[in-house]
Amino acid sequence: MAPTKGLLAWILTGLTIFTTLVDANTLPTRNCFGDPVAVSRNTYITDIFVIGADGLVYTGSLMPGDVHYGGYWTIPGFQIVPCAPMAAMSHTVNHLDVFAIGKDKRIFPASREPDFGSWHGVSAISRAMGHIDLFVVGTDSLVYSASWTLGGWSFWHAIGNTKMSPTGTISATSRAPDFMDIFAVDTGGNGWWPVAGDKTNTGFVSSVSRSLDKLDVFTIGADNRAYTAAWEPGFNGFHGWWLIDVTLAFPAGTSITAISQTTDALTLFFAKRADLSFNSWSPASGAWDRWTSILANEGVRQKIAAVSMFPGRVDIVGKVQIANPGGQTFSDSWRLDA
Repeated sequence: MAPTKGLLAWILTGLTIFTTLVDANTLPTRNCFGDPVAVSRNTYITDIFVIGADGLVYTGSLMPGDVHYGGYWTIPGFQIVPCAPMAAMSHTVNHLDVFAIGKDKRIFPASREPDFGSWHGVSAISRAMGHIDLFVVGTDSLVYSASWTLGGWSFWHAIGNTKMSPTGTISATSRAPDFMDIFAVDTGGNGWWPVAGDKTNTGFVSSVSRSLDKLDVFTIGADNRAYTAAWEPGFNGFHGWWLIDVTLAFPAGTSITAISQTTDALTLFFAKRADLSFNSWSPASGAWDRWTSILANEGVRQKIAAVSMFPGRVDIVGKVQIANPGGQTFSDSWRLDA
């Protein structure tokens, strides 16, 4: 039987990884997917989203008491560019907002909250309860932003005049209420502040806030190795870049997913065709570990999503090539220190 494509969710709790395949057979078109995204709208509740080849947004969820992710369901009346990336966020408990780019190159939102009963019909962040900010690279390579409050959406406006990589990503982080920091890789120009000098030419950047007023940024350098830079109060700008692990060179086009599952602790993930690898840092260790492969021969495709619904647990969602599509769910476990 020919392989098909689906989504795997890896659940990390302590030293154990539990693997669950979100039912690929419920997807009517499986020849391509967009990059998956994951968000936790409440403790013990995680939602995952992906755009199919038919341009529909598919969603699955893990609810309290569930062992496996359930899904997929589509968002009614919400059809956009097939297999494209998207953004999802929760700006208050049990409220979900998703954003994607339509065929007319406009950004379309959809939202869901308990009172709706259903869905109503791109980087997104919430800097305070009831606030949403969107960021996107326009067709002119400038970064644009729009915001939403209870009064509605603002107009799109350009942020500076620096042109960014049209194929790169924007990473947005809120380090404190009503504070936002965004990161992107430019094509040359002025108007933004450089982060600790030039280091990357890949177009991919990831950022995270591990505690109040602390920022960490990650990218793949021109030498194909992973680097990090950091900022916190008292720094005269970003400090770095620091090499995370000199032993590992990354394939071209690799992107890093960064997450903080507890205060001041950082965990990084990247996927390539053969496996999923991770690295971690904490104040107790004071240094980065070596990159460790935790899932070999899973056929993982980039890009992966990660979310922590409570301290000590991380859910990772990634695209995979499934050798036996007839098996709808399965589980196994590994030890991270094995």
